[in-house]
Amino acid sequence: GVAAELGIPDLLRDGPMVLHELAAATKSHVTALERLLRLLEQMDVVAESKPGEYICTGLGKFLQADVPSSLRNYARLTNLETVLHVVGRLQQSLHNAESQYLALHGEAFYQALQHLPAEAAIFNGAMQEISEQDIVAMRESGDFSGCRSVVDVGGGQGHLLAALLDDYPDLHGVLLDVPGVVAGAGEILQRHVAGGRCRVIGGDFLQGVPADGDLYLLKRVLSHCSEEQARKLLANIRTVIAPAGRLLVADPDPASLYGASFDVLMLVLLGGGLRTGDQLREMFTATGFAYTRTVETSGELQLIEASPA
Repeated sequence: GVAAELGIPDLLRDGPMVLHELAAATKSHVTALERLLRLLEQMDVVAESKPGEYICTGLGKFLQADVPSSLRNYARLTNLETVLHVVGRLQQSLHNAESQYLALHGEAFYQALQHLPAEAAIFNGAMQEISEQDIVAMRESGDFSGCRSVVDVGGGQGHLLAALLDDYPDLHGVLLDVPGVVAGAGEILQRHVAGGRCRVIGGDFLQGVPADGDLYLLKRVLSHCSEEQARKLLANIRTVIAPAGRLLVADPDPASLYGASFDVLMLVLLGGGLRTGDQLREMFTATGFAYTRTVETSGELQLIEASPA
């Protein structure tokens, strides 16, 4: 996260730099930066082309801006002071299974982002980066050919929905997220909105969701919800989903290393988390759904399908 924030991989984009050049460019203490670079070498983010001269590795390029599959903003997000402070309170979340951000600040993380523009910009950039990778996995593994209308609940700025509308010319879509987030969806979905194939709605999915979709998407949404919120969201969808409709939950596998670490971050930051297969089945049953199947993808996501019971 610090390497990304300082722009070290970007500084090395055009070729090697010596320690003193990097220190001057990043306004860093020379020997302190040298210690960080040693750690980054061990992590295979940078390498020495010769003593005291550094280059960016293939792995380090994923921390550069504006490169395919970049995770620069995602690294910056996990390194935000407010996130690190919350993560340091993990033990409290183990006692009460509650968000430590809410406990510290008196408001939820997503609410706080509405008046933290710098943090919100990093967060939105991180979500776009993750979405780009998720979209590839969902395009490869998901079956959307029989859908007439898809509702992307908590769909951010609409990157996934735009990709699906591009892939399936007969598909219509609805994007639902909080007003401050969907405000950025205009450029991404403009062509589909203008063509009458898409609507963008600013709202709170815990208050209600658009009706009559035959596919409701929850990509990295249920994991961001507490138990009470998750059940409320599923119940809201159940009241409006078409009788033959499908629910598709796309979240990381909690049994993977990435999923397990993501799960703990969701716990301490949001009071949310991933659910195991048995936990999801129980939640589906309680909210009027029946589990259908789980589809693995080439990425970090699992696609868990359910239908109205």
